[in-house]
Amino acid sequence: MAGCLDAGPGTLEDVEIVVPEGIIEGDSAQFSLLGSQPSGTKYYWEFGDGNGIVGAAPAHTYADEGTYAVRLTAVAPDGATGAATASVEIMHRNLPPTADAGPGLQARVHEQLRFDGSNSSDPEGVLDWAWDFGDGVLGSGARPFHNYSAPGNYSVTLVVTDAENLTATASTWAEVRLRSYSVAFSETTRTVTVPGYTVEGDMTEWLETLPYNVTSVTLRLEWSEDEDADLAGLFPDDFELRGNSVLGARETARSTSGDLSVNFTVLDSIPVARELEGESGADIYAQLLAGGDFSAKGRGDWTLAVTCHNAPSIGVVFDLDDGNDWVLTLQYSYYFATVVELA
Repeated sequence: MAGCLDAGPGTLEDVEIVVPEGIIEGDSAQFSLLGSQPSGTKYYWEFGDGNGIVGAAPAHTYADEGTYAVRLTAVAPDGATGAATASVEIMHRNLPPTADAGPGLQARVHEQLRFDGSNSSDPEGVLDWAWDFGDGVLGSGARPFHNYSAPGNYSVTLVVTDAENLTATASTWAEVRLRSYSVAFSETTRTVTVPGYTVEGDMTEWLETLPYNVTSVTLRLEWSEDEDADLAGLFPDDFELRGNSVLGARETARSTSGDLSVNFTVLDSIPVARELEGESGADIYAQLLAGGDFSAKGRGDWTLAVTCHNAPSIGVVFDLDDGNDWVLTLQYSYYFATVVELA
């Protein structure tokens, strides 16, 4: 109509973006809009990451986490327009960790090992290490120490867990062997000197305690006369020497000579040197004891006795010799084991 002005295209009202929630980077984000618009309206989307699309309800995938400004422009067939903006938060995708239990290890029993899971990793940088050493013992930490009390081949498992409880598992092994020892046997001799005095018709008795592995025992009793006539050999004193082992070996000697000896052969040989395997030096000694290499045959208390049967005197009316001084020498040999761990 002549005289009327062209008002131009109008404005679309109620254009509003529906923003998805809980979207993780790499996943599809579904957008939509509120409000009813004229048929044929076109919708132009800008997703804030340099990408755009035309459509009423588009889906878009964000490659990285972050907050993006989304803009929608609606254009009706008659040219009317409307616009809306919104922010969408894209969350970080928690990637699972990787586990590395380190190389297998070889050791001897009771030797301290250090396992190494420090090459395990997680993009977020926070990890928890849980170890199963295969012998019923658990551990924690990136590089834990552990030792095994028995030989064997052990499977070791490592589970790493990140801050959002995603896990990864790796395994390694430990080969544990017994320790090797050289065992040598040496013989030594000890001497004990006991002085004493025994009156006529009496006995002096006492105990001496001997160690394991006794091979031989010698007792020697010596005395001398203290009267002139006795020195001439006219009235010698009469002594008896006796030794009893704890297991019943008994030797006796009697004389007026001034020098008595008794001898015991307890063991006639010592074990041969060799190599043994065990968990420790104490274990080797236990093996020697159980295998008969240590002998208790002569071990324990030995009863030693000196008897003065007669101490005659030159005196006719009075017996001037009441007894005598003596010296007993106890000499015994025994062997011992020297246990040395081999490298």
